[in-house]
Amino acid sequence: MINPLKPYWKNIKWFIIGGTADDDEANEVVREWPGTRCFGVEPNAHFHFKQVEKFPGVVVHRALWDTDGDLLQLTALPGREKSGSVCAPDCRPDFTGCDWQEYNERLRSQTVSSATLDMLSEKHGPFDDCCLWLDVEYAELRALQGAQKVLEGMGVMMRKEQSVAME
Repeated sequence: MINPLKPYWKNIKWFIIGGTADDDEANEVVREWPGTRCFGVEPNAHFHFKQVEKFPGVVVHRALWDTDGDLLQLTALPGREKSGSVCAPDCRPDFTGCDWQEYNERLRSQTVSSATLDMLSEKHGPFDDCCLWLDVEYAELRALQGAQKVLEGMGVMMRKEQSVAME
């Protein structure tokens, strides 16, 4: 999955991944570029717990957002209830006919604290010369809005798993 990055990987010090899920990308990065430091952000409590032991770096249980410390209610997307994907209510796509209130009650949605990449960089970095890999379930724009300092003046690559219209 990291093959598209190879031509661009020169002086990358950090691999920052939003939505660590099964940690495959981070482990591929450290195999290919052993000196790269990895930092992950995983909002799903179940997947975060699984990551703590095997993620090749630090992984925190937060949701990437444009503010720090807000409590966000996260719910798995319809059809992906057993996956690690969670989606904040104001970022999820329109699933016509979905009764979100009933859906949230049935799935016991999770509450997680938000974090900006800028705050995480101050606390755990600095994330200089980083590769930013986001798969944050339709919240990519919110995550990037919370990364102004990280994005300023450095070569940062971004990759999204899903293409969505962002305003």
